[in-house]
Amino acid sequence: MLQAGPLALIAAVLMLGAGCVCDGAVRRAKEGNTHLMAGKLDDAIAAYDGAIERDPELSEAYNNRGLAYAHKGEYDLAIESYDLAIRFDPESAAAHNNRGNAHAGRAQYDRALQDYDEAIRLDPQWAQVYSNRGWTYARKGEYQRAIEDYDTAVGLDPEFPQAYSNRGNALARLGEHDRAIEDFGQAIRLNPGSAAAYNNRGASHADRGELDRAIEDYESAMRLDPAWAAPFYNRGSVHQERGAYDQAISDYSVAIVLDPQDAEVYCQRSHALRASGEEGRADQDQATAMALGYDCER
Repeated sequence: MLQAGPLALIAAVLMLGAGCVCDGAVRRAKEGNTHLMAGKLDDAIAAYDGAIERDPELSEAYNNRGLAYAHKGEYDLAIESYDLAIRFDPESAAAHNNRGNAHAGRAQYDRALQDYDEAIRLDPQWAQVYSNRGWTYARKGEYQRAIEDYDTAVGLDPEFPQAYSNRGNALARLGEHDRAIEDFGQAIRLNPGSAAAYNNRGASHADRGELDRAIEDYESAMRLDPAWAAPFYNRGSVHQERGAYDQAISDYSVAIVLDPQDAEVYCQRSHALRASGEEGRADQDQATAMALGYDCER
C-alpha cells in the first residue's frame, strides 16, 4: 500500500508599508498568519475577514484565508477565497497553485492542472508547483508525465524531499522499484522523519521480494508514526505472504483499530483468518469489507 505525499500549500507574504492607509488591514492579515501557523484555523479566518473588511482588495488576505479553509477540508470556501485573490492579483502564482490544490482536493484534476499550468507560467522556477502538478498527473494515472514534473522539481531544488518521495511513488507504480528505492532513500536522507518514505520504500522492497528489508522499513514508519495504519497493514501482508497468519492477523487488527473504515484490511484479515481455520471470524470480516464497498472474494 503506497501512500501519496501531501500537496504543498503556499502562503502569500504580507508586507507592512510605512504610512500606508491599509496598515490596519495588513496588521489583521498578519494576525491571521500567526493563527494559521499555530493551527488556529477559525481564529485565522476571523482575522482575515477583519483584514478584508478594512481592505476589500487585499489579495494576500483572500489567499491565506483560502489556506485556512483548505486545511479544514472546506474546499469550496477555499476556492471562493482563491478566486477573489486572483481577481485582485491575477499574477499571483501562489493563489493559482493553492486553488489548484483545492481543486485536486475535490478530485477535479483537470481544473487543478489548469491552475498549476498558470502558476508555472507566472513563476517557472518554482519547484513546489511542478511537484504539485506531478502529484495530480499521478492521481490521473499519468505516471510518466508525473515523473517529468518531479524531474523538473528536483532539478530546481535538489534538497526537496517530497519531490523525491513522490517520484518514487510514480516509479513504483510503473514497476521501476530500483529507481523508486533510490528516490525514497534520498527523501529519507533529506527528511529522516518521513514515515511515508519509509513505508513506501518498504513496499518497493516487498515487491522485489526483499521481505526482511520491507519489514525493517515498515517498522521504521511505525516508530515515526505509531497512529498510522498503512505500515501495519503492509507488514501484515508480508507476514501473510510468509504464511505467518497469526502475526498477519495481529497487524491487520491494529490497522483496523487505527482506520476502521479501510475495507481492504478487513478483506485481507478475512483471508488470513480463513487460512488459520477461523471460518466464522473470516465470514464476519468479509461481510464488513463488502458492506464498506470492497469486493472481497473468498
